[in-house]
Amino acid sequence: MSAEGPKRPVLYWVICSAPPALDWPRPLGLLHEAGQDVCVILTPTAAAWLDIGQLEEATGHAVRTRPRLPTQQDDPQGRDQTQRGACSGRQTPPN
Repeated sequence: MSAEGPKRPVLYWVICSAPPALDWPRPLGLLHEAGQDVCVILTPTAAAWLDIGQLEEATGHAVRTRPRLPTQQDDPQGRDQTQRGACSGRQTPPN
């Protein structure tokens, strides 16, 4: 357990451009209620359909809209990751 409390499981949610994507707040709420820390990845077309700022506000994480190579830093939009935490997928095991 860290000083902040136990870590929540991280779920990577890939949203594509299909009509159900427009209803993202409902499943996101259910995932949060289930204790998941949700990181969102949007396909390029879904990124044009959805408000990325709303998704970032709702998840507390930057939203990835472009792929990256494994050797590149986890910086989905070229934003300062100290402002909004990026999902690295790495969790520190409890001590």
